[in-house]
Amino acid sequence: MTTEIRNLLRTLHPLSSPSGLVRMGSKDDGGYLVPNDLIGIEACFSPGVGYNSGFEKDCAGLNMQVFLADKSVDGPAEIHELFSFTKKFLGPNSNEDFITLDDWVTSSVQSSTSDLLLQIDIEGGEYEVFSTASKAVMQRFRIIVAEFHSLDQIWNDEFYNLADSAFSKILQTHSCVHIHPNNFCSVTQQNDLDIPSVMEFTFLRNDRINNFDFQVNYPHRLDRDNASDNPTLKLPKCWYRSDILKPVRKQNYLMQQDGVNFVVQNTQTKEKISLNDSAALIWHLADGTRTEIEIMEYLKSEVEVGAATIRRDVTNCINELTRLRVL
Repeated sequence: MTTEIRNLLRTLHPLSSPSGLVRMGSKDDGGYLVPNDLIGIEACFSPGVGYNSGFEKDCAGLNMQVFLADKSVDGPAEIHELFSFTKKFLGPNSNEDFITLDDWVTSSVQSSTSDLLLQIDIEGGEYEVFSTASKAVMQRFRIIVAEFHSLDQIWNDEFYNLADSAFSKILQTHSCVHIHPNNFCSVTQQNDLDIPSVMEFTFLRNDRINNFDFQVNYPHRLDRDNASDNPTLKLPKCWYRSDILKPVRKQNYLMQQDGVNFVVQNTQTKEKISLNDSAALIWHLADGTRTEIEIMEYLKSEVEVGAATIRRDVTNCINELTRLRVL
């Protein structure tokens, strides 16, 4: 199971947001980091109404219509002319008490093509909501901010399958660009994996990403503790590509980070080449004897991160590394 979990985490390693990140909502709990790519989003959908509507007010301040839903309350924490409230839970089926994400979006916005934003915090119900949402409605959301709960149960087969289904649905159309652990909760450690039980994830739709580079510096300067009285909970390194910061030697070559780029230098001839992240990954995986086909097969079997994220540039990277006789 540890191998499956590690592979799932690899699919969620955050990419660098091409437009940077901004904070919306409160300075502590209820605030989230989102890509600075908000202009033109028609509406925000925010299921799970709490005591703080700061995030939703910030969306309204950008002239978004804001749709809120929660069966357990009679309305949002604050009143705003752009707020529209539905007294139902978001769920996998629509009935008297629940509404699906597809039905909610379809009944709320007239346009079938405009971009939307989803901010979801529904105390564990998020897994079934994402698993049952259609790819078409997921594609509508330019940005998704979701708090995922009970992640410390990931070693349980049933929960793992549920989580894997939800994340797989999101990653069909989006890539993770930020993760923030909620320090109200604890971290479960097993083998070499550290799993915070509750974390906030930010996803950006793939068509808004033009450079698939990993984020390597955490915490982000805009991250804030959810609970001011609790110790700060940093994102464990197994959740992001901190390993590519380490200088790596292979035969007569050295790879190291130069700013935001990765550079391989022939330590004998001093010739250098810059690598994108795909090549940097290959550099770590290849042992100097693998052929191009073997590396491709290795990636397919061991690094299940999707073509859009890693394998899109593999052939060109291998050709460049082969030219310098690195591989």
